[in-house]
Amino acid sequence: MQQPPFVLCLIIIFFYNFTSGLFICYPYYLQQFLHWNPVETGLAIIPYGLAFFLGPLLVSRIKLSSSILISIGLSLLIIGFTLTSLFIFLDERPSIFLNISLFLAGLGHGVIMPVMMRKTIGLIDKEKAGQASGLISISIQIGSVTGGTIIGTVFFSTLSMIGFPKAFALAVFLIAAAQITGIFINKKLVKYNKN
Repeated sequence: MQQPPFVLCLIIIFFYNFTSGLFICYPYYLQQFLHWNPVETGLAIIPYGLAFFLGPLLVSRIKLSSSILISIGLSLLIIGFTLTSLFIFLDERPSIFLNISLFLAGLGHGVIMPVMMRKTIGLIDKEKAGQASGLISISIQIGSVTGGTIIGTVFFSTLSMIGFPKAFALAVFLIAAAQITGIFINKKLVKYNKN
């Protein structure tokens, strides 16, 4: 389990789980700033959740290398969250454009997750698959907690200085920026595969 490609996969998993920051900030934004009720708030996240559900179904039918699928998933996360940030910055209220951008981000998450699970487990001998699975779970959990902490801290600490919309836009943009790390790490993985 000291294989560099395995460790690089865990780092990608860690960073794409920064998406948990969305689930801390978005409901708070909708309820505290826009005064939406819990049902409206829950419905607002459906585009992300629906795409997250559809992503693995699509990936199972696409015959591309795991490296390309990882790049596609990360790119969708970057594009989706960058557009979400932009749309909130320009228009404080959710719109069809915001829903589309959340759908793209959710699709990216749904695409990358099963690919990373398969790729990471595939790097390990079968007798160590249980240990590898445990390390993957740890990367998911630590990434979610770290992402939620960093993104949430940025959001809540900037609220009083720049206001709800800009604080939320900044927080969501940071989720997109974290995914850029995964793009660079995936390039290193491709180099290891060539060797």
